[in-house]
This record gives sequence, structure tokens and C-alpha cells, in this order.
Amino acid sequence: MVCNTAHVFLKGVIASTGIPFINIIDESVREIDRVSADAQTVGVMATNACVDTHIYQDAIAASGRAALVPDQAKQQELMALINAIKSGDKGAMVTR
Repeated sequence: MVCNTAHVFLKGVIASTGIPFINIIDESVREIDRVSADAQTVGVMATNACVDTHIYQDAIAASGRAALVPDQAKQQELMALINAIKSGDKGAMVTR
């Protein structure tokens, strides 16, 4: 499933369809284990909706780490950047 936020519904989707899915949340935590096993805190850069679901924060906490999310002002900056990238913007904000 390519949408991070939609992973909130993954168990129901799997139960309804029987189709196997790669869980990007679990894979991300596995990658943290692989590249930085001793990390105690992991930054979460995600859309507002994804942050609001706590899907990454919960998975990171389950791995024995703390999740660090941006404060409200930084989250607004991040959302502006995410929206610019999604719209195809290749301007200074995206390339700096």
C-alpha cells in the first residue's frame, strides 16, 4: 500500500481482500534497525494526517524508541514543502 496514512486501515483491507501487502510502516522501522540500531529517537517527517494518526509514532515506540515530530510551525513548513513536491514544483523551496 503506497499511502502511509491508509496503513491505519491495513488490517481491515487484508482481512477483506486476502491480498498480501507490504507494510511500509513496518519496513521503515526495520530499516531503522538496519541502519541505526542504536538510535533512541527517530524523527518523523510526514503529512499532518499521517502524524495525526500516530501510525509511525506508535510503531517507533513499539520498537523501543521515541518518535520526534515537528512542532506546529515546523509542521506547517513541512506541509508546504510536501505540497510543493506533490504539485511538481522544482523551485527554490524544493531544491534548497
